[in-house]
Amino acid sequence: MTTTERSTLTETEVINEKAQDLTSTERFELQTESEKVISENTSTEVGLTVNASYGPSVDATSNFNWTNSSARQESNRASATFARDTTTRATSKIQKRTLERQFVRTVNEIEERNKHSFDNKDGPGNISGVYRFVDKIYKAQIVNYGKRFMLEFMVPEPAAFLRYAVSKQPIDTVTQVKPEPPGYCQNNNFIALQPQHIERDKYMQWVSKYLAEDIEPPPPSTLIISEKKNKDIPGEGRKLSSDSFDIPINDGYIPLAAYVNIYGETQDLTTGDETTEHQVVVQVQDAQLTYVEPGDDRLVDPLPLRQPATGKIPVTINSNAFHNYGVLVSVLCTCSAEKFEAWQIKTYNSIMNAYNDQKSRYDNSVEAARIRDSDITGTNPLMNRECEKRELKKGCISLLTAQSFKTFNAMRRNVAPLGYPEIAFADANAEGRYIQFFENAFEWTNMIYIFYPYFWGKKDDWVTISQISDNDPLYTRFLQAGAARVQVPVRPGFETSLLHYLRIGEIWYGEGTMVNTEDGVADPLHLSVLAELKEQLGNQNIEGKGRLTVQKDVTKVTGIETEFTDSDENKRIIIKEKTYVISEVISPTEIHLTQKYLDESESGVRYSIGVKLVGNPWEVKLPTDLVMIDEYKTLPAINAAIQDG
Repeated sequence: MTTTERSTLTETEVINEKAQDLTSTERFELQTESEKVISENTSTEVGLTVNASYGPSVDATSNFNWTNSSARQESNRASATFARDTTTRATSKIQKRTLERQFVRTVNEIEERNKHSFDNKDGPGNISGVYRFVDKIYKAQIVNYGKRFMLEFMVPEPAAFLRYAVSKQPIDTVTQVKPEPPGYCQNNNFIALQPQHIERDKYMQWVSKYLAEDIEPPPPSTLIISEKKNKDIPGEGRKLSSDSFDIPINDGYIPLAAYVNIYGETQDLTTGDETTEHQVVVQVQDAQLTYVEPGDDRLVDPLPLRQPATGKIPVTINSNAFHNYGVLVSVLCTCSAEKFEAWQIKTYNSIMNAYNDQKSRYDNSVEAARIRDSDITGTNPLMNRECEKRELKKGCISLLTAQSFKTFNAMRRNVAPLGYPEIAFADANAEGRYIQFFENAFEWTNMIYIFYPYFWGKKDDWVTISQISDNDPLYTRFLQAGAARVQVPVRPGFETSLLHYLRIGEIWYGEGTMVNTEDGVADPLHLSVLAELKEQLGNQNIEGKGRLTVQKDVTKVTGIETEFTDSDENKRIIIKEKTYVISEVISPTEIHLTQKYLDESESGVRYSIGVKLVGNPWEVKLPTDLVMIDEYKTLPAINAAIQDG
């Protein structure tokens, strides 16, 4: 039973923030000064000088001085001051966040019921059985095909590719797709996914591939945190102020720099030629900024922050000659390596959990399919022999030509304009002659081979290869083989051409035909399609000359225009699709068979001559892992031993 649950969660969040600040200040000052200075100075000087002399004369001198000084000064001064300060600040922020999550959960439930019981209620007595292993018995016979030029190869691990192909073959009844392990290839090597491989711009490809859940977006690489402080300073005279506040820093972020923006209303305390200095001093951690009016309200150069934050950053403000001020501090922070690594590990765990879930579902599906398909196992032994010869043939050609079939590409893929596969004619012509030579130069159907144990192969695979088994014991040896010794006969007529290839490494494509000749008659290097087809079908027989006359239940066979010789003794002869053996050649037109003719008597019968048998056949016993229940309820060997004892 398969259950699929699908749920979709859509979350939309819209934040609309609008702030407007309007400040208007009007100030009117009228100053009138009246100064009147009156200065009067009156100076009166009276002097008298008398000089008297007694004697005959009198001398008298008189002097009078008067001084009067008067000064008057008036001064009037009037001044009027009108000031209007208008500050308008508007902030509009719209933030929209849409989150959509889709979950698909497929549950495959497999219910297996096995009932085992021993029921002999109606039986007259006890039931017993003997399980025996089954051996396969083959009949072997040596045959003589004539003299051949033989090549011998030592093929390493002949079943290596077949084992790989079988491991990649999907089971037809498995609907799940086998998930690929997370990772990537680099220099032809597979590298498994690790937390440090999770990147900001590529993690979604893993999430979508394995349908990982509980995935959070990566933390921003940079973050700006802002705080402001507004203050009105009451009182008369010179206004001094000091204040402080803290800026909270998000966990896992490191402050780099602070940007300070200051605006405010200054005092006018000008007296005579003396000008009042308006200052705001802002200190963020150990970095200090001094703002002097007149100035502007633009963002000043950033203050570098060198001390690590412990959750908050202290800010202090000192002002001089300001009615009020507003200070905005924005701190630029960067994501710490620890915080990013924590996100990488969490995302990696979610991806691996999703992969393991998919792999578990696939493994359960494969196991269930194997249980369902376990009733029929094994392959026809004849098909196994064909498979063995095919893999050995590939290994022999690779060793002989020192190539791995990488250059064969006579069929182009995705050819414009329709994308159909098309033949590359030049490549097809060259490859066709190459293929035909190696297919025809050897009698591949007559190859003989022997498999050597697994320990002649790669040691890393010993544990796996040594455990491979099959119902066909010879096929098991093939799958476990660490090497195979192969002898392949060269087809008569191709010896010279093959020796030429072995000597210089090139196939003869020159003018004329490279041939074998013993009697001056050239044998061209060509095998007819009919002869090649007969060989591939296992037909090594040669059609005989003339016609036969046969009689039922008689071993004597006569012929018309036949040419039997003494070399035909012990050869197979096929008459009416039945195989017999020639025991004796009496004359070119008369032979005797080893057994009586089975069909009805007839004249003018066609026949074929097969291979020559050497020696007598013998039995080859191959053990298997198959078992059967013996029909006997006792162990004969044990009972006989007991009776003899």
